[in-house]
Amino acid sequence: MMNVISLLKYKFAIEVHVWMNFLTRTY
Repeated sequence: MMNVISLLKYKFAIEVHVWMNFLTRTY
């Protein structure tokens, strides 16, 4: 259970990082 939660947090952090790069690149 704890491993799944940490994995989701890691995936969420990567998605946010990718979205920030995408937004800064478009603007």
